[in-house]
Amino acid sequence: MSKGFRESFDEGLGATRWAFFKSLPFMLVVTLIFLAVSAVISTLYMLGHTVVERKVFENSFQRTAGLKERLATDEAVLVGLRAQLSNPNLDQNTRTNLEAQAAAIRVRIDTTRRLMK
Repeated sequence: MSKGFRESFDEGLGATRWAFFKSLPFMLVVTLIFLAVSAVISTLYMLGHTVVERKVFENSFQRTAGLKERLATDEAVLVGLRAQLSNPNLDQNTRTNLEAQAAAIRVRIDTTRRLMK
């Protein structure tokens, strides 16, 4: 190998190193900006996707049918409790327990009705 070739090669290698280290901070900044933008877009996509899935689920037929079934069951239980409470021969402890159960069922019915809106 000739001395001229080595000098030329060393000069080119030095210029390459200089260019690489001068452009490295810029490349790092560009990469970080790209990663940040990608993270924001990904987060927004996931948030929007979750909201859409939730709305679809809330409006789904199965959920509506389940809420109607729960409402009908709770109303039937409330009717049964009212029938038991109409018995004049109940002792005070039993009456208190039945009234507490009826109050709990009324809360469930109100909650179910609010969920159906």
